[in-house]
Amino acid sequence: MSTVAASLTPNVASSDGGGKSTLLRLLSGKLLPTSGEISIERRCVVGVYDQHFEVLHEVDIQKTSALKFLLAKFPSISEQEGRASLGMFGLAGAQHLVPLNSLSGGQKARVVLAHLRLLRPHILLLDEPTNHLDLESVDALVEGLATFSGGVVLVSHDERLVDAATELWVCDGREGAQDSGGLRLEKSGYTAYRKQRIAIMEAAASAAAREARVRAQRRLEARRERIERLGSKRS
Repeated sequence: MSTVAASLTPNVASSDGGGKSTLLRLLSGKLLPTSGEISIERRCVVGVYDQHFEVLHEVDIQKTSALKFLLAKFPSISEQEGRASLGMFGLAGAQHLVPLNSLSGGQKARVVLAHLRLLRPHILLLDEPTNHLDLESVDALVEGLATFSGGVVLVSHDERLVDAATELWVCDGREGAQDSGGLRLEKSGYTAYRKQRIAIMEAAASAAAREARVRAQRRLEARRERIERLGSKRS
C-alpha cells in the first residue's frame, strides 16, 4: 500500500466537515475543482468505495441480486467466478441471490468489495470502508490493503487502518494550514499525532472545567450578595 490519506477518530481529531469525502470525490472525478486541475492517466483504473454504496444504485436494487450485479458489471466472468468473489468477502451463498435492497449494510459492503476485486484497479479510493464491517472483517481489510500493489487513498476514523498507512494526511478544515488549505501531511506519523491531539483535547477540557468552576463561583458570590442586600433592607 503506497499512500493513505486519512483523518483520525473523533476523540483525537476533527471528524465531519473537514473535507475528507470531498477530497475523494474530487480524485474520482465526481466533483470538479473550483480552481486548479486533477489529471488521471487515461489507462489508470480507479476503484471507488463510498460509504453510501453508490455503485450498487447503478442498478435496480429492488430487483437485482448481488450475483446479477457482478455479472452485469463484468459480463466476461462466469456465475461460479461471481459467487467465488462474493464468498471470498464473507457473503453467504444464500445472500448471493436475494435483492440488494434486502441486504444489511455489512453485506452490501462485501458486495462492493467483491466488485472492487473483479475491477482490478490500479488505485483504490476508500471512504470509511469499515463503517459496516465487524472486527474480523476490518482485520482482513488491513491485511488485504497491506498486500495490494497499487495505490490507496483512504479516509477513515478507524485507528487500525490509519496506523497502517505509509503516509498520514490530516483534513482539519483549517484554512492556510501549512499553506495546504486544510489538507496537510503529518510528518511525525500517526502515534505522535494522536498523542499531540489527545494532549490538546485534555488541555482544552481542563481549561473548560476551570472556566466552569469560575462561573459557578461567580454565581454563588452573586447569590450571596443578593441575600445580604435583602437582609439589609428587611432590617
